[in-house]
Amino acid sequence: MNKEYFRAYYQEHKQEHKKRKERFRDTLGELKRIKEELPCIDCGQAFHPVALAWTPKRGEGKIDIASIWGKKKLLEALGRSEVCCLNCKALRKLEKKPRS
Repeated sequence: MNKEYFRAYYQEHKQEHKKRKERFRDTLGELKRIKEELPCIDCGQAFHPVALAWTPKRGEGKIDIASIWGKKKLLEALGRSEVCCLNCKALRKLEKKPRS
């Protein structure tokens, strides 16, 4: 495949790409808003959304939020997650690690 093919394909599907990009930005904005409203589940402090992470609730398996496509599936996965600051997340990981 060559550059001309991709250029032509993009031109034919330009509106679809723009709509998909808008939906993605809206979803990211909604996730940021949710993080802004929630404090850390462990320490209770409010932080900037960048300093917070989605972590699986205790007893839940690993959830890879970044690989989930579709708003419905994403919100379902977030229902099984909680917001935790990066300091508390590091402490959780340290507590899980067996000491030798």
